[in-house]
Amino acid sequence: MTKKTGLTKKELKVVKHLFKSVRVDKHYCHATAQRVMLAFSAEDFPGVDLRYCEGTFDPDGRKMAHAWNTINGKLLDFSFDGLGPIIESSCYYLYAAKHTYTQQEVLDNLLANKLWFTWFADHQTLGTTAEM
Repeated sequence: MTKKTGLTKKELKVVKHLFKSVRVDKHYCHATAQRVMLAFSAEDFPGVDLRYCEGTFDPDGRKMAHAWNTINGKLLDFSFDGLGPIIESSCYYLYAAKHTYTQQEVLDNLLANKLWFTWFADHQTLGTTAEM
């Protein structure tokens, strides 16, 4: 594990690959985090568990819907200026996951919805954001 990032060499190699492979749209976190999942190949990186997470991010006392990724349980956030993609463990408390998806679950949702998806949009459609 590298002291500076908290990631193993293998995890760091995956992050570098993803950073080169994915078009990052700042402030379009759901689309960006889902693209990260599509760019990942478990066959190329055995033993690496990459997940897509949706929930809230609370940087300054105002919760906002947000999406990010985890690699073997460690947070990656490609869409926030100045923070990512590797998030220090001391900042994990700012993130609260509501749903976590595997690569196959992301693919299934994308195929069903024909575009990026978000749990938050589902709650807005129902007229409530109380679960945030």
